[in-house]
Amino acid sequence: MADQTAVYALYVSIGSLMVSSVSACFAYLAQKQAKKAATQEPRREAIKHIGEAYFEVSNNGYVGDKAVNSIREARKLAALVFKRKNQNSPENREFAKKLVTLLTRMNDDAALF
Repeated sequence: MADQTAVYALYVSIGSLMVSSVSACFAYLAQKQAKKAATQEPRREAIKHIGEAYFEVSNNGYVGDKAVNSIREARKLAALVFKRKNQNSPENREFAKKLVTLLTRMNDDAALF
């Protein structure tokens, strides 16, 4: 009888462990989903700002104040919501070099006037 009670207690313990493991998985997934939902709007805004900057540059043929402000706003939002490992990618470094080159050229052009 004592052995049978120990086996039942073991089954109950294993069942409780399984239920708590499944609960922990659900909590982890819910946390991930909540984080994704919380950052979705700022991501959308950052992408919208980049689109606005691109539109300004492609329509005007130069980088104006509105495009610069859009890029700054996009950078602020991106720093908050995008993963750090994506921010240091080779593509981002290349893009940053192109922006520095463009800024240098703009400063040189401004110095001529």
